[in-house]
Amino acid sequence: MSFINTVFGIPLGYVMWGCYQLVKNYGLSIILFTLVSKIVMLPVSIMVQKNSIRMIQIQPQINEIKYKHAGDKDRIADEQMELFKKAHYSPMLGMVPMLLQIPLVLGLINVIYNPMQHLMHIKTSVCDQIVAATCSLMGVDQLGSGAQLQAMAALQNPDNLSFFQSALTGTGIDIEAIAAQAATINTHFLGLDLSVVPHITVLAWILLIPLFSCLSTVLLCACQNQANVLQKEQGALGQWGVTIFTVAFSTYFTFLVPGGVGLYWIFSNLFSTALIYILNAVYNPKKYIDYEALEESKRLLAEQKAVEDAYKKKMAPYKAKEKEDYKRFFAKDNENKQLMFYSESSGFYKYYRGMIEELLENSDIVIHYDPWWNVAAQNQATDRTHRIGQEKQVMVYKLITSDTIEENILKLQEAKKDLADQIVSKGGISFGELTKDDILKMIEESRP
Repeated sequence: MSFINTVFGIPLGYVMWGCYQLVKNYGLSIILFTLVSKIVMLPVSIMVQKNSIRMIQIQPQINEIKYKHAGDKDRIADEQMELFKKAHYSPMLGMVPMLLQIPLVLGLINVIYNPMQHLMHIKTSVCDQIVAATCSLMGVDQLGSGAQLQAMAALQNPDNLSFFQSALTGTGIDIEAIAAQAATINTHFLGLDLSVVPHITVLAWILLIPLFSCLSTVLLCACQNQANVLQKEQGALGQWGVTIFTVAFSTYFTFLVPGGVGLYWIFSNLFSTALIYILNAVYNPKKYIDYEALEESKRLLAEQKAVEDAYKKKMAPYKAKEKEDYKRFFAKDNENKQLMFYSESSGFYKYYRGMIEELLENSDIVIHYDPWWNVAAQNQATDRTHRIGQEKQVMVYKLITSDTIEENILKLQEAKKDLADQIVSKGGISFGELTKDDILKMIEESRP
């Protein structure tokens, strides 16, 4: 917690203190703090609005890519990323406001839990001594995360002043002045004690905070689904999914923190709702987006999906049989497995030439079933997949028959690797350095 206090709590504590000094009301100071945070983050919100408009601008082109390369996920992803770069669209920029919200909430929680430090500007060491005296007053070892709140409440009770004077004698702490200062801070707002954490089993007015947090989140999500340039283009399932999750999280979250944080959350939702319409007025999406082209691209994708769904339905029985064959082939008790690749250089080859070249160009697997003694020659065969147009990662397999000359060739590859590199560097491949003894040794070792 000391890290959160130093990095987030202290800077935001000064902002909260300034708001409190301005309005002299605990609840209003939290609302003002929320408004200030939205104003500070306004440039980021403008960037997100422009970025979202760019996304919808290029959506027809994205749909065209999906239509053109249906089924080829890698090709779609590659061309989509190129389009993002060309349009200067950042997929991650939309997450920035949410990420900035995290330190704001953490800092505000720290400020509300530590009012003596942030609102009364009492030194941390003095706060610790007052908290220790409060523990003695209550007969407990520690006060938990809300220690300063409980200590401030104890100081606000005049009957406890003599105890604090006695407990802090000799420390040099002017407890009377601190008690007088604490009496000026009222954490109540509209009859609600914002220092209290709501609890679902305790029927109290503070439960209005989670309720209004839930309602304000519903309002925000509804407005986003209707007016946010990016979110309104999502499908109904996606919109409802986000809404349900966000509402559930917001309601649950306000049961974990003091009511002051819940008040911040409520007004953050309300200000964010207003900001949607303000940004749409300043940067009207209709001025930049061709919605007719967008709808046409959606129609083409829908037609394509209907065709794909019909094909999948037609092929479902074959797909099921394919899964059964796959399981049967890879079953542990299936020892009679045979995999054969057949190709002929004449005859019917010409009828399958296009298909074979397409397979070679897009294949990501190389299998060596007849190893060369010279690694350089073998590597040339591997590299050939890239020379014919392959740009993706290629998996290379070596099929070696045990207890045969192939195993000895594998050993020879390691022994002759340096020799092979020298031969290739001279611009040719030669068997001149492969001695008679090398060949005889391979044959002898492979004999049973």
